[in-house]
Amino acid sequence: MGENKAQDKHHLQSKEPEEQCSFNMFNLTDLSEPKAEPFNATLLVNGKEWIMKVDMGASASVISQATYNRLWRPGEMPTLEKSDMRLRQYNGECIPLLASIHANIVYQGQEDEGRLLVVKGEGSSLLGLDLLLKIHLNWAEIRFARGVSDILAKYADVFKDELGTRKGTTVKLIVDPSAQPRFFKPRTVPYAMKTKVEAELERLQQLGVTEPIEFPD
Repeated sequence: MGENKAQDKHHLQSKEPEEQCSFNMFNLTDLSEPKAEPFNATLLVNGKEWIMKVDMGASASVISQATYNRLWRPGEMPTLEKSDMRLRQYNGECIPLLASIHANIVYQGQEDEGRLLVVKGEGSSLLGLDLLLKIHLNWAEIRFARGVSDILAKYADVFKDELGTRKGTTVKLIVDPSAQPRFFKPRTVPYAMKTKVEAELERLQQLGVTEPIEFPD
C-alpha cells in the first residue's frame, strides 16, 4: 500500500471466501475522470498525532510498518499481534501484512479503542469504517488537502520565519575526543556584500544561533 498510484488502489479480505468476508476494501478508479483529492483527519493514536486518509470503502484501518516505526520510539511501541487478515491490491496482488496493534484513538474529545492493521513497507495511513463507526468526524472542519498552501497554513508555527526548536527529543552528538577546535580568520567579503553579511550575522546572533567570543579557545 505504497504512496504510488498503483499501490493506493487495493482491497482487503480475510481468508474466508469473498461472499463470507466481512473485511473487504475497494478503492474504485475511473481513469477518464479527474482524481479526487482525499479527505484527511488528524487523530491521536496511542498518544501520537497522525494524519490518516478517510476511506469509507475500507472495512479496516491501516498503517504501514514505516509509520509504525516513526510514530513510536523503542520501548513505547504498541505490541504487534498476529493477524490472519489478507491484504490485496485492486489487481489481486498480495500486500504483505506484518501484524495488528491495539490502538487508543482520540479525536476532538472523543476516545475509543480499536485495531490498526500494520502492513510491511511504506504507505498511506487509512482510516476505515471500523474506526469511523466509533468516532464521529467533524466534517465541517475536514477538507481536501490542496497542496503546499494548505500545509503552510495549517502548520504555520512550524514554517514561521524564525528559529524553531524540537521538543521532546534528546539528541546525542558523538565527537572524536581527540579532535581539537581550530580557529580561522574571517573570509574576505566583497565590499558590495558587506552590509548584507553583517546584517545576517547580527540576525543569527539575535536568534541565538551564534554567539560572539572574545578569544578563541
